[in-house]
Amino acid sequence: PRALEAAARNVTADYSQLVELVDEFFESTEGGEELRGKFTAYLADRAARGVTQLERGLDWVIYLYKLALPFLALKLLTRGRPGKAAEEEEVGGEDL
Repeated sequence: PRALEAAARNVTADYSQLVELVDEFFESTEGGEELRGKFTAYLADRAARGVTQLERGLDWVIYLYKLALPFLALKLLTRGRPGKAAEEEEVGGEDL
């Protein structure tokens, strides 16, 4: 699989263009229509397993987490620090 991936990436990193290349391969190969049908059925079977939908959902969760993480970290960092007013009250209280 890695050799196939490397070969495909040498040509393109775009999925649309990769699909066109696969389509050209099926058209230029003897028995390509039968292979195309088998390959399409294989892809439909993989899509029906529902893993793809789960992956997309998890991708969105990760995206939202990455988006919210800096804000959450900033909020946690500022929560632990007392404000100036609290510091002045502590200094004033020590004098008594």
